Amino acid sequence: MFGLIKKGLYYALVERNSVVGKYYQGYVNQNNEFHQKNKLASWKYLYRLNKAVIKNETISYVALPEGASKPVFRSIKRAFSTGSESASKQRMSPLRVATQFANYDVVSFNTFGTLVFLPFDRQNFILPIVGEKLGIRNYFSLRQRCEALARQSSYELNMNTGVSIYDIYRMVHEETGLDVEVGVRTEFETVLGFCYPNPYMTHVYKAAKSKKKRVICFSDTHFTREMIYQILDKCGFYPDDLFISHEHQDGIMTLQLLENFRLQGEGLHDVRSLDEETPTGNSLGESSQCTLFSLAADGHPPGTTFYHIDNRFYDGVLYARYAGWEALHYSHCNHKGNIHRPDTFSSLIGSAYRGMVNNELHNGVNKFTPYFEYGFIYGGLYILGFMSHLHNYCKANDLSKILFLSCGGSLYQQAYSKVFGAQGVGVETMLCPERFDLSCEKVEISMREYVESKVGDSKRVLLVDLGWDGSNLLSYKQLIEVSWRIECEIYCVTAAAVSSPPIDISVQQLQSLFPSYLLSQSHNRVHYDTHVGTRTWINNYLLSMFTLDCSPTFTGFQVDGELGFAAPAVGNYEYIRDIQKGLMHFIQLYHEHFTDYPYLLNISGYDAYLPFKLVTKSPKLIEENYSEFVATYQIETDILSLSSTEPLGSILTTHGFIEQYKDEVS
Repeated sequence: MFGLIKKGLYYALVERNSVVGKYYQGYVNQNNEFHQKNKLASWKYLYRLNKAVIKNETISYVALPEGASKPVFRSIKRAFSTGSESASKQRMSPLRVATQFANYDVVSFNTFGTLVFLPFDRQNFILPIVGEKLGIRNYFSLRQRCEALARQSSYELNMNTGVSIYDIYRMVHEETGLDVEVGVRTEFETVLGFCYPNPYMTHVYKAAKSKKKRVICFSDTHFTREMIYQILDKCGFYPDDLFISHEHQDGIMTLQLLENFRLQGEGLHDVRSLDEETPTGNSLGESSQCTLFSLAADGHPPGTTFYHIDNRFYDGVLYARYAGWEALHYSHCNHKGNIHRPDTFSSLIGSAYRGMVNNELHNGVNKFTPYFEYGFIYGGLYILGFMSHLHNYCKANDLSKILFLSCGGSLYQQAYSKVFGAQGVGVETMLCPERFDLSCEKVEISMREYVESKVGDSKRVLLVDLGWDGSNLLSYKQLIEVSWRIECEIYCVTAAAVSSPPIDISVQQLQSLFPSYLLSQSHNRVHYDTHVGTRTWINNYLLSMFTLDCSPTFTGFQVDGELGFAAPAVGNYEYIRDIQKGLMHFIQLYHEHFTDYPYLLNISGYDAYLPFKLVTKSPKLIEENYSEFVATYQIETDILSLSSTEPLGSILTTHGFIEQYKDEVS
């Protein structure tokens, strides 16, 4: 029982606010011995952290206990490497959940995070978008501060911190003069536009309705009743009743409830999770505590049984159990997924990426293959960001056409057309030979006719290649502008600029002859240093896997005018198709969620590389999931150049790549 009280207090004071948790845990980790000997000083520090959050003060300025070292924050993220992430730790099926509530009269759900998803891993990261619409700078901080002031005012007047969106915007009005109705409407419409249904809970909800259950919903947000009903309606949920915390004095969480934990704590450990198979245990019986759950029960006949599903463990599941309800924990998708997501993105792009990916992988319905997830998780942001970068580059330089070179060109073309469609410039793929050997006149004539057909009437064209040293791009540029004197100015862009040795392309890079999107010696150097070195070949190949074609490699123009192709690597085609399905699924989802906000397509090369960077640091991911992918490894020596075609796993082991990974990771 004492352990339960301690756990509840720890949650309320440390875990409930992620910023407090970050600083306090960082302090304890850095000062473990000091902490054990100076518990009172630690508790005072924790009090000051919470006080700073309540007053909306800068938490990093909170004074540490005398003699303590400054916290060091480290976040080590690893790619999920044992098969499919979406198929791991599966939740019980919606059908099985339905069998659990078959004998209950009322089925209830939390709203946000359970029934309704937002494509961000932090809901309040929508606020900068609201601020942009309102034309108010630094709006995230302003809006957070006004909410804190509104909660403080409510506590002083009513001894509770529940506030409505109107309470918050009255504070915003006092700070900025913004009309309250304009602010409320703008924030609500922005959130409403982003909301979409959790597909897992759609099945559960329909099962409850089909069994003629009474369905009620709960919400601890600041929106009004009408607003929440509108959100639920958009997502296809039509509850019989709705209970909102800020409409009631006590809300869901009160200090008195923590005291009741001490008095009636037994049994709260027996909480069923949608991720577990263990039985629930006996309920506590009805409580006199005026929580939102007991308020909801008051409107029903005696003996009515309730079954609650919630993504919040403490504020939802435990309090429902405390009120005598059966409760199931639907662990939050972001809690399940964020341990495998980078956290060094720019703020808004990172939150959008993590939220969208986590919701798709961990909702409990989807089960994808590892190859699908390779494209979806690690390549989607790069392809989408690169296409947006090219689109902006064309507009800035008044270019009328993009020609994607054959290595990856078809995937790039498909992605660009998906995102920009008729709004974009003309796009085509153009075959690129392995070598530009024009010693034969017939070959040169055939090649020139082909290139002229691709350039057409365009006077300013962008050539695009995946990488690496820009030789294909610059060879075509030389032929078109100088050798053949075709009336067309050629621009060149690569996804990544890598050369061995780096000095080989240093002059061209300084002249910006082929600027790169992801990395180069002078652009995103931190990623460049990760990518190159003893593992340059394998990192290049893993990056190229996103854009491989299900067609034979073009070898060059033939003397007889025909096109030459290598033998098709059909063994990889199934894997390539799966990877590209994942890529296009990411692009489709991102486009659906953020199409009204074009600036969310402005994904920097730094951000775009971050998901793939996890791949470069995860040897087990490659060993476990992609070792059967057939690759051609080029062996370069001072005397000769050889190639070896074999499974990727064999190449990694035979040529020492796996050991290099393990040495670095360890």
